[in-house]
Formats: sequence, C-alpha cells, structure tokens
Amino acid sequence: MARKKRMATGFTTIKDIARECGVSVTSVSRVLSNSSYPVSAQMREKILKTAQRLNYTPNLFARGLKTNESSEIAILVPNIVNPFYTSLVSGIESVAAKEGYTILLYSTDSNNMSERKIINSIHGKRISGMIISTGSDNGEIIRILQSNSQSPTRIVLVDYPSPSSNHSSVFFDYRKGSALGVEYLIRKGHRDIIYAGLKPDRRTRTERIEGFKDVIEKAGIPFSEEALCIYDGNENAKENPEFFAGTELAKRICAKSKKSTAVVAMNDMVAFGLMNHFNRSGVKIPQDVSILGFDDNLFCEVSYPPLTTVRIPSGQMGELAAKILVDELRNDSADSYINLTIEPTLIERNTVAEVN
Repeated sequence: MARKKRMATGFTTIKDIARECGVSVTSVSRVLSNSSYPVSAQMREKILKTAQRLNYTPNLFARGLKTNESSEIAILVPNIVNPFYTSLVSGIESVAAKEGYTILLYSTDSNNMSERKIINSIHGKRISGMIISTGSDNGEIIRILQSNSQSPTRIVLVDYPSPSSNHSSVFFDYRKGSALGVEYLIRKGHRDIIYAGLKPDRRTRTERIEGFKDVIEKAGIPFSEEALCIYDGNENAKENPEFFAGTELAKRICAKSKKSTAVVAMNDMVAFGLMNHFNRSGVKIPQDVSILGFDDNLFCEVSYPPLTTVRIPSGQMGELAAKILVDELRNDSADSYINLTIEPTLIERNTVAEVN
C-alpha cells in the first residue's frame, strides 16, 4: 500500500511520526515525553530516530494545554521608541530564548487606559509570569493582575521606582544617578545648571529632580524653580515625545535672558532633542552650553558631539530580571524575593566642558 504523504503544514506532528513508524500516536507520545510506560527498546529507538529525521519540534502550546503550564512570559513597557526599552527587552528575550520561553511584548504608550486594556488581554491568556517596567508605581496594576485567578503567579519588576517587598525586582537608584551627574558638572566648574525634562508624574522622574536639587543645595548654589525647565505637553501627541520635548525645552532655554552653562537632561532622548535645536541655532556644544544625558543608549556614541551621560545598563537589567523570573518559575520559591540594586556610572564623552 502506498504510504500517505504528510500534510504540508511546515511542521512535523506526532501523527506523522506514528504513521512513519507504523505505531499508535499514544506510543509515540509516551516515547517523546520520556514516559515510564513500557515500550520496547527497539521501538523506542525507531521512534526517536524518525523524530530526528523528520525534524520534529515539540508543540509547546499544546503541551501547556495538557499540563496546565505555559512557556510564555509577558513584558510590559511604556514604549518601544526609546532605545532604553529596546535594550531592556532584548536582554530579557536573550535569556528567555535560552531557557525555552517565548515573550509577549506589550507597550502601554505611557497611557493608563492602555495599561488596563492590556491587563484585560493578559487575563485571557495563559502566561507563566510577567516582567513589568512601566516607570510608574505599579501597585494598582499588580493588584488587578493578582485578583484574577488566571493571572500569572510570578511578577518581576525591572527599572522600578523602588525595591519591592512583595515581588523580586531589579532596581536602579535614579536619585543617586542624577546626583552623580550633577556632582560631575560642579567639579567641572558649572554653577548655573538647568534641569530639563518631562512633567514629574512618575516616581522615576521625581527621583531625578530630587537628586538634582540635593547636589545643588549641598554645593551652596542658590536654587530656584526657574532651574527646572519642564515640558508639560501631551506626551502621546508625537511619535517620539521625549525627543520632541527636548527640542521644545531647548527653545525655552535659548529664549532666557540669563544663559546657563550646563543642562541636565531627564534622559538621553531629551538630551538629543536639546542638542538638535542647539546645533541648528548655532549654539555650540560644549563651548556655549554643556549637556549631560541619562541612560547611555546606543546613540550616545554617534551623536554630535558624543553624549556624556549617566549609564543605566538596561540590557543587563533585562537579563537579570529574566533570570530571576525563570528561576522562580522553576523552583516555585513562593515566599522568596530578590531585590537587586544597579549602581550608576558616569560615561564621559564630549558634551561637557570645563569652565572657570
């Protein structure tokens, strides 16, 4: 009898292997799942060799349905425009792939309503766990997730505003990082320094402002609210809101009668927006004004001039968060949490000048 051709689905199934070996689907399943059910050594070897020859790959989704397990990890980030989050997700994905997990990426676009829609979507899926990085206090999000019986049992927070007592987290001290940058500017002789950023509606942003103020006051430099140049427009109105905000803030700074010698940007994307307008306006960096960024994303080396910045190792933070989550999923350490703090470092390039 002519052997039936395998369906051209692009994937080998257990049925295909069973047909090739002339045995039942049940026998193939028992061998491939390494079941203790007795199967002759000769038949076991035949099934395994056939599976290898046909390039069989287990259907993890189907396995999850049967074992009530999942191999998917959800990641929640504010946006994917900022290279910081691109690097963070890349770090998570590199570890997840090695450990046999796939990722589901959700972008909230810095919008609370979007976050709620995403949570509703997650409730309808079978997910192993979550890594949350929204830059805000995620307490409400986590409570909503855990109030549903189908929600993931494991959540790891990354780039979170503060260490968590109820979940593992990879934490960055934004206040300390901001202070490190301002201290560097003061050592370079700067006294008239401006902070430029978006409205402080998240703790990660307020921490940066507090770090700025801490050092200014400690250095004995008179502080006034005019030193804070804040863009309070609609962040969702532009494709790249942080770069746009930096451009708008640079216009305000140029219009000031009193010129500052240095600007501390909320992050690198805001710094690039500042630099873009300054360069177009004939303001020389760093001769006329020094710029300090925050993040150290991949464009800092190729900007003109290369950007001096406070480094947050986002890729490393993503890797650590993924490793912690995978370890918790496999070991089921229900009451054990890890809080890692990443120390800031200053990356010195060419956007800060020394002044008398």
